[in-house]
Amino acid sequence: MVAKRKVSEIHDRSLSAASAIARIRELWTEDNMALKALKGSRRRRTMRCEECGNAMESRKTTPDQAYLYDLCGLDNIFLVGITVHECAGCDAVIPEIPRVPELNQVIAEELAKKQTFLTGREIRFLRNRAGLSAKEFAVLLDVDPAHLSRVENGHTQSLGGAADKLARVAVAEGGQVQELLKRFAQSRLEEAAQPSDIRFKPKKKWERIEEAA
Repeated sequence: MVAKRKVSEIHDRSLSAASAIARIRELWTEDNMALKALKGSRRRRTMRCEECGNAMESRKTTPDQAYLYDLCGLDNIFLVGITVHECAGCDAVIPEIPRVPELNQVIAEELAKKQTFLTGREIRFLRNRAGLSAKEFAVLLDVDPAHLSRVENGHTQSLGGAADKLARVAVAEGGQVQELLKRFAQSRLEEAAQPSDIRFKPKKKWERIEEAA
């Protein structure tokens, strides 16, 4: 009799544990469903235009309806497969562009492989990408700063053969080469700022002096 009672108690405890586990699973499923619903509602939440307050429509760009990436300063770069939010009220467009530094580097590498001369906008893009000022870039390319300015602003067609090739090198090999080129350009500028005369003075032997005595 005692043995039967113990078996019955164990059986009841097993049922209670199984029920508890089943209830936990049920609650866990309900929580997951609620979380998914919340995420879905957030995704469906309407974005409002900051300019006019109208609702914006979101879409994925396609080859036929690509996004013009003019934020980089170029007028012929289009992005496919990104999300853009468009306002029908004021024509505002907000793009979601992932990994922008990587994108800009890929654009620079493609420009470096271009068969024809670089345009003024492309040269400015490469210069900015290399982190060089207009003066530093002009010294590096061994061109007059005024000539570089005319090219970048579209008043002159191109830099010319040698300068055009060197402009590509400034970005083609990555950060280490860019830093070396920047230092070289800065040293050239410092040298240019120094007097061109070289002065010597007789002491125990003739020595160069930095300033006129």
